Parts: sequence; structure tokens; C-alpha cells
Amino acid sequence: MTEAMEEPSARAPRVAIVGGGMAGLSAAWELERWSRTGMLAVDLFEATPRVGGPVVTDLGSGFALEGGPDSFLTSKPDLMELLEELGLSGSLIGVRASARAAYIFRAGRLHRIPPLFGVDFWSAARAIRSTTLIGWPGKLRMGLGVVLIRLRPIRTDDRIPLGPQIRSRFGGEATDWLFEPFLGGVHSTPIDRLSPAAVATILPARWTAAASSRPSDRAAGPRRVPFASLRDGMASLPRRLSERLEGTRVHLRTGVVGFEREGNGYRLRLDNDSSTFADGVILAVSGFEAARLLRATGPPGAAQELDEAPKPPNVVVGLVYRREDIPISMEGTGVLVPLRTGLPVAAITWLSSKWDRDDPEAGKVALRAFLRPRDRDGSGPEPETESVERARLGLYHIMGVRAAPTYSVVFAHARAIPWYEVGHAARVARARRALSAWPRVELAGNSYDGIGLPDVVGSGRAAARRLIAALGTSLPARSEHAKGPAGPPDPPRPRD
Repeated sequence: MTEAMEEPSARAPRVAIVGGGMAGLSAAWELERWSRTGMLAVDLFEATPRVGGPVVTDLGSGFALEGGPDSFLTSKPDLMELLEELGLSGSLIGVRASARAAYIFRAGRLHRIPPLFGVDFWSAARAIRSTTLIGWPGKLRMGLGVVLIRLRPIRTDDRIPLGPQIRSRFGGEATDWLFEPFLGGVHSTPIDRLSPAAVATILPARWTAAASSRPSDRAAGPRRVPFASLRDGMASLPRRLSERLEGTRVHLRTGVVGFEREGNGYRLRLDNDSSTFADGVILAVSGFEAARLLRATGPPGAAQELDEAPKPPNVVVGLVYRREDIPISMEGTGVLVPLRTGLPVAAITWLSSKWDRDDPEAGKVALRAFLRPRDRDGSGPEPETESVERARLGLYHIMGVRAAPTYSVVFAHARAIPWYEVGHAARVARARRALSAWPRVELAGNSYDGIGLPDVVGSGRAAARRLIAALGTSLPARSEHAKGPAGPPDPPRPRD
């Protein structure tokens, strides 16, 4: 590991980034134009042996088994711009043309999800009429909701959870069997606690009270497909990004255990019994972790706003099977599993069918299963063998799979996805106001500005820009040759 920890003196301003996930890496990349030329000294501290956080890909089977996000929205520009800068645009892949359908499991059957979002009134009415997921009483209630929602649009002002609003407009059956797995499942938040502001951009504009003022996403460059992934797996993104960080010293296996004010800057205490000084700090960690770092010495109120109740870990199981052992066709992207089924699996992605990449081995297919917490509190870890068995139980009930997989891998992420509950945005705003008492300390990551990868990348880069603005009087004038980061990818170089 790079040692080092210079004391404040006549030198370039020093920035410490806490956390080596995509927010921290993106912040470091935004600072490259200054750090590469010595106008800033940037250190990134990551407590684990690798960067990327929950963005991890297992290639042990030859298949790209994703432990975190397997895709991102191309309509949000921040990540698309980053891929262009890193020379990864050519690695983009889309969903197979044959996999445009997705399903919901109910009563022993797979039901195709009706296309209600992004379609006009009459198309929505036809979709409701033709779906097998909802019975006729529920269809009539849904149809009434589609008609009346213009009079009673969904409020996105973050005062009332999404679940009660959906239930009062479309009825209980549609809420429990369609909207809960589709909206609550995507955000890993119970729909009756989910902030409507968190999903406002994916609801049809005509359904929301903010329709007239809602901004539209601008596309960055030619729009290829709504969702995309990377040919060599999503982990190729943080790997390439860390390889390109020439001006940042990356300290792996080095956690930050606390920090406090020291003069005009901050003293960070590390878990190896050393410390370092920084003029500015970016906390690219979860709200829970930021609260832990700020609780003892931070500005009053910041830790209280950021602290979160314990949440269950997110457990994902990657599985490879012989194709002959899967009794269904798997023509689509996968299956969502409503909470009311009582099954241990919340969703299954058919990776081999979903993404337009060549399978490494003929006659085999790859899937991944998202597990529900084992119990009410669900906060403790579970053995990997138990996770695999629970995934297999779900596959048996949902897809009829009896055989054992030829390969399996378990990914368990503690606090990887925060719950965006009602009041989330206001709570983050209060935390940032409280934290403003400590100048040049910024928050970045999926606990604050959105859970999707483009949101996380944008959060990290925005935090870096705010920090640069705050350091402006201390920075030398930026030279023309320091305009990067840009250009073709550099060859990999050894990291600490």
C-alpha cells in the first residue's frame, strides 16, 4: 500500500475520498484533470481488497454472473459519458431482440407483465384487458383507475408513500401482484414505505401530479437501447476506471475509522493506526457508514439525519445449469415474484436469454436469483450453502427446476441498496445543510441521489465539482494541458 500521509504545509491541496465504490471512483476521475498535473493530491481509501463495491462479476464458470447491477439506463447521460471517456462505449451490449418480455409469478404460472408504462390510454386499456395476471374484478378496478387517475394523479411531493396511492387508484389486487414486485422490488423497498419521488421518472407522466414540470432525461449521444450492459461484465467498469486513475493514490484494505476538524482541514484516522490530513473530504459511503464516521465529532445533526435502521443484506445467487435441466423456454428477461407468494426468491434474471453476448459453453444457461430476507429482521448473514438451497427452492416452485446447478456463486451485500422511504430527499437535504458547518466535506453515493449506476456516477462527479469549487481559491490556475480526463484507454498499470 502507498504510505503516506503528508502533513499540511506549503503544498497542493489534498483531497481524501472515503470509499472505493462507483461513487468514489467517479469522484476521483472527475478530479483527474487536477491530480494528474500535481495541482491536487488525491487519496482514495477502500477498506476491502478491491474497488467497485457491489459492482462485481464472477467469471469462474465462463458466464458473466453479476453480483450487483447487471444493467443501466442509457437515457441518463452521466454513465454514458463516463464510458465514452474510458473507451468502453464499444463494449456496450443490449437486450436480445428475442427477450423483450418479462414475467410475474402467480398461482403456479408465469404471467407476462402488461405494458402499462410508456403507452397511451387505449394501449393501457388493451393491456389490462388481455393480461392473465389479474382477475376480471381486478381488471375492472384497474381500468377505472386508468380513467380516473387524471382527476386524482399520484402525488410525488414525498408526503404519502407510493403503495397507498396506487392501492386507492388501482385496487389491492393490482397493487399486490403487479405494482409491488415491479416498483417496490426494483428499489428493494416495501411499496407501502416507498417514496413516490424515487420512482417518479418511471411512472407514466399522465399519472403524476408533477407531469407538467417533470424534466425529461436527455440522452448522451445516439441512444442504442433503453437498458445496456457491458460485454465483459459490469465489473469491467470499475476495473477500467481504477486502471485509468493516474493522479489518485488508491489505498486498498485501508478503512477510515473516524475524522475530525484540524485547523482549516481534517484529520482522518485509519484502521492501520495511522492518520492523514486532508483539505477536503468526499464521503462516498452509505448513509449508515457516513453517520458512523460523523457521530462522535461531526457537526450537530448530520449523523442523526444520515443514520439508518438496520436493513437486510442483499443476497444474489448466480447459477449455471444444463439447458436440458430447465423445463421452460426462458424466452424473456426473467421473472418477478410478488411478496404474497411467500417464496424465498424475489426475482430471477435469465442472463443467457437476456443479454446479447455469446454463451461460453453450448448447452448451458446462466441465471441469477435475488433472495428475500430469511426472517423478519433479516440482518444477519446466512451460510452460502443455505443461500443456494433457498435459490433452488425458488427455482423449483417458479420454473420447475429440480436438478442441481453445475456452478453457483453467492454475493451478499450488507446495506448495498438503501430504502428510499417517504421523506428521503428531505432527510438528505437536512444532512447536507448540517454538514455545511464543515466546509469542503461532501456526500456521494446511492444513499443520497438515486440508486441506479448513472445516478451514482453523477453523484460522485457532482461531489467532486462542488469540492473543486470550494477549493478554488487554494488551487493554482488550471493549465490547458490538464483538461482531461479524456482520450483512449491507457494500458493497465500496477495498483497498490
